[in-house]
Amino acid sequence: MTRCDRTPGEWFAEAARCYVEHHQGCAWCGGSHRVFHTQRDSQREYYCYGCDFRAGYDDATKRYFSFPGEEAAGSKPRTMHEF
Repeated sequence: MTRCDRTPGEWFAEAARCYVEHHQGCAWCGGSHRVFHTQRDSQREYYCYGCDFRAGYDDATKRYFSFPGEEAAGSKPRTMHEF
């Protein structure tokens, strides 16, 4: 399934799975230890500070929402020797 084929509900389910299985992982960029899970009033949300991906559910309106993350601009050096 490609990124554009998923519904907001599917993104929310994937965000919840990645958060648990990948140590606060992001469903969009795949990074670990970068996702915040918040619950405020009737709304639950997963937000990645690495790529700005966001997926959530509002229990009051029974609606899912998702916003795509940013794509990586290019490869980053992995070590000092790659500069």
